[in-house]
Amino acid sequence: MPESRFKIPYINSRFIVPALFIITVILYQRFSEGGVAGLFSLDFSCWNCTREKIPFLAFGIIFLLMAVLSFLRSYSLIPVLGFLCCTYLLCESGTSNWERFLIWLVIGLVIYFLYGRHKSKMNKERQG
Repeated sequence: MPESRFKIPYINSRFIVPALFIITVILYQRFSEGGVAGLFSLDFSCWNCTREKIPFLAFGIIFLLMAVLSFLRSYSLIPVLGFLCCTYLLCESGTSNWERFLIWLVIGLVIYFLYGRHKSKMNKERQG
């Protein structure tokens, strides 16, 4: 097979993604109200206040996980940044969208597995 002229650029994210995470935490601490501690202070007496923090908190955990994995496994920078950008966009879509998505996901999975349980080939082989 002839060698392709197209080369995928590889930039090691070992130090770049953890540095971006640290810079992001510092900037968030400096410019947000309450800083990082305010993000983790979930006030359950005000459910709407807490509910709005959950997607951003999940993004922070995913960002931290990707920073650690990038350092340990030397991932390529471009896919990691693409994943983090898409994850950030998803966390900004709002909690009502996530609630609707999860409700419809559960309904769809229940229908899928109930249908599959009765119509699968493996079930027909066991019965007869």
